[in-house]
Amino acid sequence: MDLRSQPNLFGTNPLKWGSTPFRFENMRLLHLEFKENFSAWWQECSIEGWEGHKFMRKVKFVKSKLKDWNKVAFGDSRERKNSIISDLGRIDLFEQEGNLNHDLLSERTLKRKELEELLLKEEVYWRQKSRIKWIKEGDCNSKFFHRAANGRRNKKFIKSLVSEEGVTLSNIEIISGRL
Repeated sequence: MDLRSQPNLFGTNPLKWGSTPFRFENMRLLHLEFKENFSAWWQECSIEGWEGHKFMRKVKFVKSKLKDWNKVAFGDSRERKNSIISDLGRIDLFEQEGNLNHDLLSERTLKRKELEELLLKEEVYWRQKSRIKWIKEGDCNSKFFHRAANGRRNKKFIKSLVSEEGVTLSNIEIISGRL
């Protein structure tokens, strides 16, 4: 059978095929506590046996710790960003009414710094996800950027397969059962 004559059946249906693999996100490196936590987690795990086995068990242990820490340290960044923007808007209203005091000025400075750090982490996340190394600051919200970031995932998705009998299989359970 000549494979070149067969139709290409790869599609971009976003159906879930199971849990996604763990991926290290570079934005974690920007967190002040990351290196200290990583070192502590690595030392905390003591395993006996062959060096390769010990290494793999330590990586697995650190991965689980990292997942838990990620939820606490980063949480829902979109929700956090909206909260900061809302707080800055509230402070700006006080300024417009002439009720801006020293405490509110300090709070605004802290909120702006926090927002700046959050936006930097978000940019690092999208840059890594898109694999576009040449992206310039400020381009991360363009339609092109988001299409490039999500395009690879969509291209890799297999929508259906043709069995040896010539039957088109498009149901996830049937395909995964036949593989």
